[in-house]
Formats: sequence, structure tokens, C-alpha cells
Amino acid sequence: MTGDNSLFSYGTHLSSFFHSFDLAHHHSCPLYITEDSWVWDILFPLFFGPSGEVEKNAKLWKLLEEILGVTIVENEYVASKLEGIDIDTLYHPPNALFYYHSEKLNPMEIRDHRDEVFRRLFRHPSTMGGSKENVCSAIDVLQASGDKEYTVIHLSTSEVKKYMLQLNESTGKDHSASLEMGPDYVHSLLKPTGYLSHDIYTISGSGLDEIKPLFIDDKNAPVPNLETIKSSLGANIYLAVLADAYRGNPVDPMSLWITRMRYALGMKNTFVFTEKVGDEWVSYLEEAEDGSPMYLYNFEKLGAWVG
Repeated sequence: MTGDNSLFSYGTHLSSFFHSFDLAHHHSCPLYITEDSWVWDILFPLFFGPSGEVEKNAKLWKLLEEILGVTIVENEYVASKLEGIDIDTLYHPPNALFYYHSEKLNPMEIRDHRDEVFRRLFRHPSTMGGSKENVCSAIDVLQASGDKEYTVIHLSTSEVKKYMLQLNESTGKDHSASLEMGPDYVHSLLKPTGYLSHDIYTISGSGLDEIKPLFIDDKNAPVPNLETIKSSLGANIYLAVLADAYRGNPVDPMSLWITRMRYALGMKNTFVFTEKVGDEWVSYLEEAEDGSPMYLYNFEKLGAWVG
């Protein structure tokens, strides 16, 4: 994994990053990442701080090798000199990694790997300082409100809405309601959690004019404190991952990664793939016997949206 960067969104880059582990496993070879790789432009802002402010030294690279289970080398030239490494054969650019799937790994094996990496990354702030700006920004939002319990809603953007039909075809289910988010849909999901009376934050580029109608059209429920967060991407993700309830967007790859992070950390009230049962909307994530969702790592179900 070297220095070029051709994908357009944070979520798709995370998919490419994790799929590189599957590729390495498929070929029974170690995963090498160069110090100038595009990977760090994803991981640093979320877990270690802004890329330009992170002190990139031997201590950091050693820590990252331990957390990720990879080998980090200075650059592509150094990697090309390693015995048994044929870059022309083994190197895959980000866009190729995004669509990569290994048939040697089952969903549970993939889930276990992602969960372990996420747990290590989220433990990092408590061991070496971590991304203080992201954590503190999220805490500042909550302290300003005074309400310790909150919900995060991940609104859709026009950029991801156009992929809804493709997702519907992959899953065999209609996700129109999850993108439109009418009042009945939002209240049906959140009312059982008890969080409708607490603060609700949105973390997309949409403004309050779009989120308020989701509540004011319901005459039987009070309008909660609504706010659109305009913090850094890392702060928004921390806010979403640690929320008491999260209403995700199934078409947005970043929303799916937030969902996976929440499950890895044992967070409840996560709604991203939903269907109507009777008069109520519920999550339809398929559960394994140990209670962990396999659906998020099932290539046959999700296709390009797989983790």
C-alpha cells in the first residue's frame, strides 16, 4: 500500500484499507505499508490527530505496526528491495482494493479482524494521547448542551442517494424510507429507545431546515433539541460512535463503518438496515449465534458495501 490516493470518500478508503488485509491473507503474505501511504490520511485524522500535526517518528510507526499487525517501510523503493516482494504483482491501488473480495475468508473471520483493529485504535487515545482534538470537540458539543444522552442521525446527501437502487438490488430490500426519513419512520425507530426527548445531532452537510420536518410533522411528540454539527470529520465520527442511539444511512460507506465501529465497541440502538414489520420499523441486521452482526461483512448480501 503506497502513496497514491484515487478514491473520493473517507468511507470507501476505509473499505480499501481493510480489504488489503483480506488480499494479504489470500496470498499468505505479510502486509506492507509505506510511510507515505494514503492510509495515514485516513487513520491519523480519526485516531491520532490532523495528518500535518502528527509527529511521524519511529515510536509512532512501531505503535502502528503493533495495532494494525502490519510492517511499515519507508517508501516504495525500500519495499521493492524486500526479498520475495514483487510490487508489480502484489500491489493493488485503492480503487481495486475497494472492490476486492477474498473467498477464503468467511464473514465471521472478517468481522473478528475488523473488531479487533477498531478496539485497538479506540484504545489508543487512552494510552498515548490519541486524537485529542476529535475527542475534545465531541465532548465540547455535549457539554454545551448539558444533556448527557443523545442521538446522532446520519442524513443522506445527493452524492450517495444515487446509489440506492444498486444497494436495493444487492440486498433485495427497499431502503427508500431510510433515505427519505419521514416523521413516522424516525419516530418508529427512536421512540422505543426513549431518546426522542433528548438531543439529536446530524453529522451530514445538511442543515436544520432538512431535519426539523422529521419531527414537527408529528403532532403527538415534542420537538427535541436539534443541531447540525460542523466539527471535523474525526469529531463527528467520535460523536456518532459513542451516541446512545445512531440512525445510520445504509447507502453511505462511512455510515456503515460507523455502524461496524459501534458494534465492535458494544454500542446498542444502532439502526442502519431497516424494514417495516407490521406498523413498526425495525433493524434487520442478521445476527450470529454470539449476537454479533454478520450482515455487515457478507459480500453476497452487500456487494460493494461489504466491510
